[in-house]
Amino acid sequence: MTERKRSQEALEQSYNLLQAITEGTADPIFLKDLQGHYITINSAGAAIMGKPADEIIGKSDTDLLTPESARQIAKNDRRVMMEGQTQRVEESIVPRSNHGEIPAARTYLCTKSVYRSARGNIIGLIGVARDISDRVEAEATLRKTVERLHQTSQELQEKNQQLETALSELQRTQTQLIQTEKMSSLGQMVAGIAHEINNPVNFIYANLDHAQDYLQDLLALVDLYGQHEPGTVPEIREMAEEIELEFLREDLPKLLVSMKVGADRIREIVRNLRNFSRLDEAQMKQVDIHEGLESTLSILQNRFKAQDRRPEIALIKEYGNLPKVECYPGQLNQVFMNLLNNAIDALDLKDPPHQITIETREIAPSAGSEGFEAIAIRIADNGPGMSAEIQARLFDPFFTTKPVGKGTGLGMAISYQIVVERHGGQIECVSEPGRGTEFTVTIPIRQSRYP
Repeated sequence: MTERKRSQEALEQSYNLLQAITEGTADPIFLKDLQGHYITINSAGAAIMGKPADEIIGKSDTDLLTPESARQIAKNDRRVMMEGQTQRVEESIVPRSNHGEIPAARTYLCTKSVYRSARGNIIGLIGVARDISDRVEAEATLRKTVERLHQTSQELQEKNQQLETALSELQRTQTQLIQTEKMSSLGQMVAGIAHEINNPVNFIYANLDHAQDYLQDLLALVDLYGQHEPGTVPEIREMAEEIELEFLREDLPKLLVSMKVGADRIREIVRNLRNFSRLDEAQMKQVDIHEGLESTLSILQNRFKAQDRRPEIALIKEYGNLPKVECYPGQLNQVFMNLLNNAIDALDLKDPPHQITIETREIAPSAGSEGFEAIAIRIADNGPGMSAEIQARLFDPFFTTKPVGKGTGLGMAISYQIVVERHGGQIECVSEPGRGTEFTVTIPIRQSRYP
């Protein structure tokens, strides 16, 4: 009897110790029989159910939880019983309410194992749960934020593509329009398009910095989460490996920097388009001729690059020290565009090397005058050149040596009108077959005496 009493006391002590440990933990701990009825549950587990522990003992999840929650748990319990191995599952627990209001669902990470009799038979299931609702909600929020960022990135890429397409379309149609429109009409068109492009570009450019800040915040949140939950959830670890998280962390900032560089380039092009059109300078004004030349070259930049049938065109600039010139800047830009386009077209008909030279210089005044009277802009190419017969008709309206559909024959006629009639200057052509072509445009510095 004494030995039995000692054994009973030891068993009671072990039970009390186990009970104390169970009650002392903040995680729910429970024990179920083969029919899913609760044999025991600690206070933390009873708090989940919203009932005292003595009201839970002997009942099943069907009695205590909403049908959907009970079915999910019963399915997981059966799998543990059948496989006889410890499993970790996420379960959404929603207790029944006596007042008709369904409490908010909480998500728990449950570790479930079978327990056996002395003979090794499975007689029940023991489980430990941990509330991961906040983590699950944070992960869902993070996923949504990343999805929104990805969507925003795609929208920015699409808008950039649209802008590039619009700009490409502008460059294709520009060579046609400038041959048939006077400079005032062309200026209105180019300035209008530049204005329309400028608005979405500024929107994209202004949001790139915010997108980069958001990205840094998200990456910081991922790092913080990794510090507190280092690889404890297999699903998260597998997802991180699947999406190559480290690569994304390194590549996303580079992607935003690349997009910003592209936006900067488009903004520069828009500024050059506005400068080329000079819509706000339709009246005669003092301007820097070099600025107009550079704007025109920027618009024609793509034509200087290597094409399928010819290499890149070498551009040599020999700019002199010019004073500001009183002129119609938009109209002079039209002349530069016509001359450079013709030079590039001529080089397409010749074997390399290809070269265009732009030289500007001051023309000294005649005796007794003050200051420089005029400036000269020379545009020369090393193309196939022209015969004397072609040069004689060069400024005739509708005369062209280009194939049907490519030239209108108005470009040089308009250029002559702008230089000679509108500015009181001169435009001269020197060319020989096989020796290239050279155009020299001379413009008086002061235009006050001209209408």
